[in-house]
Amino acid sequence: MISGGSADALKALTAVAQDYPPTRRPVYLIGWVLNRESRGVEAERSLREHLRRSPASPKGLAQLAVAMLAQARYAMPLDLLEQAIQLKADLGRAAFQSRLCVRHLGRDEDAIRQFRETLRLDPNYLDAYITLADLLNLQGQRDEPSRAAAPSAHLNPADERASVSDPKSRRDALNLSVQ
Repeated sequence: MISGGSADALKALTAVAQDYPPTRRPVYLIGWVLNRESRGVEAERSLREHLRRSPASPKGLAQLAVAMLAQARYAMPLDLLEQAIQLKADLGRAAFQSRLCVRHLGRDEDAIRQFRETLRLDPNYLDAYITLADLLNLQGQRDEPSRAAAPSAHLNPADERASVSDPKSRRDALNLSVQ
């Protein structure tokens, strides 16, 4: 186990990678760590190399999307996330991020519909409740945001996002950016 965080992990992975031939380097892991370090351009480069070798890698597709989202690019990541979900349906975080892409592309009605579907399939997804409530609030709906967020309060009582009644504060607590 590497102690010291993702920066140390990246150093260790990069050093170990030099021991492998170029076609066998752990480029997916390097890309994943670069994403954790918020180094989207470098992560994208590494993950594209991984996908060149393994084009049907759902986690590779999802991580490439994360790298692009970190660069405020939304259209292509949406396609990548949808491909990843088709390959591996239980990538819950990828589904959540695809809904955020739809939202960032200005397709709020589609995002609302998709978040409702996400919650139908997984009624324990706290972030989906909160994001749905915030989308409804941004649309100017009065009572619907509170109703949408209400089920989230019991999921994790210690999570302040579920208990914040002011939509702006809840949005700030959630930080609607994709991570």
